[in-house]
Amino acid sequence: MIGNENNPANQMYLGVLAVGFVGSAIGRFRPRAMAHALFATAAAQALVGLIALVGRMAGAPVLDAMFVAAWTGSALLFRRAAGNATRRSPGFAKA
Repeated sequence: MIGNENNPANQMYLGVLAVGFVGSAIGRFRPRAMAHALFATAAAQALVGLIALVGRMAGAPVLDAMFVAAWTGSALLFRRAAGNATRRSPGFAKA
């Protein structure tokens, strides 16, 4: 996405994926932790786009923005799922 496919700057995107994978694994794939991991992934994606923009690299800012929106949207859905899971937990069930 930055310059041609041989540009070493593209390896920054591996870091974006690593943030998502590591954050998800640390949170054991629970909804609230997944929301945090995906917000962090969105921030990492935005940082890579910003670095490419400031460094005047031939990046794809629109594509970066689309990925930031996708990561953020997913995080919001996981946050919503975490809220629903709390309300449905057995400790709060009516007898």
